[in-house]
Amino acid sequence: MKYFQTILLIVFGFIFVISLLVFGGILPGFRAPKGGSGGTLILWGTLPKTKMDLIMSDVNKQYEAFFNLVYVEKQPFTFDTDLIEALATGQGPDIFFLNHEAIGPNSNKVALIPYSSYSARIFSDTFVSGASIFQLSKGLMAIPLYVDPLVMYYNKDLLTNAGLAEVPKNWPALLVASKALTKLDPQGNVTQSTVAFGEFTNNRNAKDVLSLLILQAGNSIVSLDASDKPQITLGQNATTNGLAPARSAVDFFIQFANPSKTVYNW
Repeated sequence: MKYFQTILLIVFGFIFVISLLVFGGILPGFRAPKGGSGGTLILWGTLPKTKMDLIMSDVNKQYEAFFNLVYVEKQPFTFDTDLIEALATGQGPDIFFLNHEAIGPNSNKVALIPYSSYSARIFSDTFVSGASIFQLSKGLMAIPLYVDPLVMYYNKDLLTNAGLAEVPKNWPALLVASKALTKLDPQGNVTQSTVAFGEFTNNRNAKDVLSLLILQAGNSIVSLDASDKPQITLGQNATTNGLAPARSAVDFFIQFANPSKTVYNW
């Protein structure tokens, strides 16, 4: 997807969220009096201002009776510092974009949306299940705009040349396919690899991949206690053989870099 199209989708998602907040009475102060104009919302983000302003102009024309959006572009490497300083002086933004990894460290900088204004049931029915990380006991600390899922691509020619008629549909099938796909030279060096698993150095999304494997194995990674404090749960849910699913997921991932394993390919 082109970068500008991505921005467009994010902004459309943002407008949807703002509309929910305004029309749902969560941000009633931004509703305009009859015949007047709406209040101004300051939005911070790291997306390019030149692109955002083009979209904001059209959005403001369409929703001028409800709110006026002003976008402020911030540099990713100074965003946290700028936000802290702005909030300390009372000049912080009304709304700001964050990726999911930054939500936790910044949770003390946002006002929760109470469930009396936007119920947990409606939230769950509206957004993907992964959005549950934004749900606290007393309200919502954020609303998701878009999802960037992990996707595994495959090379059809390599599968065909290896005599594989179907794409592996699950992890056990991938293990079987790797025996036909992986190629080694006489010295045991890998000349054709099946999948970039095994180490963090050969996969820039290794953390996300490993997290997904752990969740698929049935082990949560973090949970919230009664006071909404995160608790690590990786060692829980031990199986009959005494290993937690998280350990099994890690073993599955690293075996691709183990020369003693039949699936070694990196």
